[in-house]
Amino acid sequence: MRHSFTAGLSTCVFTSLLVVPAVAGGGPVAQTSAVRTVTIKDIAFKPGKISAERGTEVRWLFRDGLTFHNVRSGAERRFRGSRDMRKGAFSKRFRRAGRYRYMCTLHPLAMRGVVVVR
Repeated sequence: MRHSFTAGLSTCVFTSLLVVPAVAGGGPVAQTSAVRTVTIKDIAFKPGKISAERGTEVRWLFRDGLTFHNVRSGAERRFRGSRDMRKGAFSKRFRRAGRYRYMCTLHPLAMRGVVVVR
C-alpha cells in the first residue's frame, strides 16, 4: 500500500513539472510555437488583418490557381518578403511588436494586409 502511494505521488509531481513552464530569471516564457495563416485566393489576403503575439509565425498560403502573387512589406516596419508565386507558402516569424503592413506588388490596389504584433 505504501509503495502505490509513493508511486502515485511521484507521478503527480512529475506530471505537474510537465505542465508548469520553467521560468529562467523570473521573466515570462516566450511562446514561439504559434502559427497564424493567411490564404491568398481570389486576388485577396484572407484574413486581411491578423493580430499575434511576439514570436508568432505567419504563413501565407498561395492558393489562387494560375495567378501569381507575392508578399512584400511596406511602411515603417519592414520584413523580407516572398518571391512571385502561384502555389506554395511563405512564412515569417514576427519577434518585435508593431504594425507590419504588406501587399502584393502585382495587385497593389486589391491586395493589402497588416500583421499587428503585441
